[in-house]
Amino acid sequence: MPQYAIVLTGLGGLILTWVAVFKLLLPATRVVRGGWLRFWGVVDTIAGRDEPIRDRATGRELVPAMPPLANRLDSLEDAVKTLIEVVADQHETRQMVDDHETRIGVNEGRLNEHDSAIAAILAATYDRGAESALKAEELRQSETVDGKVEES
Repeated sequence: MPQYAIVLTGLGGLILTWVAVFKLLLPATRVVRGGWLRFWGVVDTIAGRDEPIRDRATGRELVPAMPPLANRLDSLEDAVKTLIEVVADQHETRQMVDDHETRIGVNEGRLNEHDSAIAAILAATYDRGAESALKAEELRQSETVDGKVEES
C-alpha cells in the first residue's frame, strides 16, 4: 500500500474520531452531566445544605444555605396551623357580627314601634291640651255676658 494512502487513512480516522467525540459524545455527556446535576439538586433539596454555594473567584454567595426538607415542612405545617386558627377565629367573629346585625335589626323594629307609640302619646297630649284650652275658652265666654263677668 502506498505511503500517501496510509497518511490519508490516518487523517480520515482522526477526522472521524474528532467528529465522533465533538458531535456525538459531548452532547451525550452534557445530557448525563445535566441529569447528574439535577440528581444532586434533588439531594440538596431533600437533605439540605449546611453552607451556601460561593463563587470561587469572588467569594460571593450564589445560593444560600438551605435547611433539610423536613425542617422546612415542619415550619410550613406550623404556618398552616396558624392560618387555620386565624380562619376559624374570623369565622366565629363573622357569626358574632351576623348575630349582632340580627339583634340590631330587631331592636330597630322595636325602636320604630316605640317612636310611633311616643308620637301617638304626644298627639293625644296635644289634643287634650287643645281640648282643655277650648273648654276654658268656652267657659270664659259662657261666664261673660255682655262683656261683664258674672260672679257665681
